[in-house]
Amino acid sequence: MMEFAKIFNTEEYGQLCALLASENEESKPEIRVFCQPDGLGVCSTALIFNDSEAGYDEQEKAFNELTEDTVIAIAKPVFEMAVKFTA
Repeated sequence: MMEFAKIFNTEEYGQLCALLASENEESKPEIRVFCQPDGLGVCSTALIFNDSEAGYDEQEKAFNELTEDTVIAIAKPVFEMAVKFTA
């Protein structure tokens, strides 16, 4: 059975959750990363792939190779933007 979620507990950003999904408006394959910056509820951002067999293959490969550093790089802009709204 293939994993569809990975959870990382980071020192700087707390819990980050990566989800293998296709929840965007166009139902394209994506890797969605959830995080919770101080002062905000749970937020998310996503890497979106082409809606094709190759896109789904790329999504799966990227998800399998996902590391904490990669997830932090995806979530970091959300935290940076949150500071602008909550400062």
